[in-house]
Amino acid sequence: RNLKGLAVDDNASARRITASYLDAFTFLVTEAESGEEAIAAIAEADAEATPFDLVLVDWQMPGMDGITLAGQIKNELPLNHRPVVIMLSAHCIPVDELWAEFLAVHLGPGGDPLICGVYGRQEPLPDSSAMDARDLWTTFRDERQVQRTDYFFHNANSAIRKSLWSRYPFDEEINGVEDRAWAKHMLTMGCRILYEPLARVYHQHGIHQGRNEGRARRVAKAIRYIQE
Repeated sequence: RNLKGLAVDDNASARRITASYLDAFTFLVTEAESGEEAIAAIAEADAEATPFDLVLVDWQMPGMDGITLAGQIKNELPLNHRPVVIMLSAHCIPVDELWAEFLAVHLGPGGDPLICGVYGRQEPLPDSSAMDARDLWTTFRDERQVQRTDYFFHNANSAIRKSLWSRYPFDEEINGVEDRAWAKHMLTMGCRILYEPLARVYHQHGIHQGRNEGRARRVAKAIRYIQE
């Protein structure tokens, strides 16, 4: 039978891209721009005996966020059929279906065993601000790089070797750029970081969050800490 999918995101561009992935896997796709709209669509479809099978939810939305929406779907809505819910975070959406393969290949049997983590390219969406688009285009270049001393690492689009992650997780006491602190530590152990530009995602906001001065102060403080 045909499966039904619901794409939930307050950002129109991100929602359309999420819906296109459902469509590529032959789902019958409906879109919702808020948690409240998603609740109404799910309840109506269930009452009509045409329930959704899969719901892709943006984690961070105004009003009802993705976590609240997922909790209501799982525990509160009186549904005959509860859909599978997948949470999307960090405003990142793969550009194509090969995204994960380009990350994983470097950590598999044929990859360099010294590579501890791989991060990929981030690109702006059509409605990203000019400042955010500038940040992404100037930070994430076209050339693959193996980093031996440069500890820049961005976990919004990345893969980490599980055997190392279990022993050396992120330092949760660092309030910002904990991914770079982790990368710096791993490089001091003789590991390497790889940047793979073919692992591409759309990122709605830039890595510097536009003109968010409060976030900039927090990140600057964290960077000073890991540089010491």
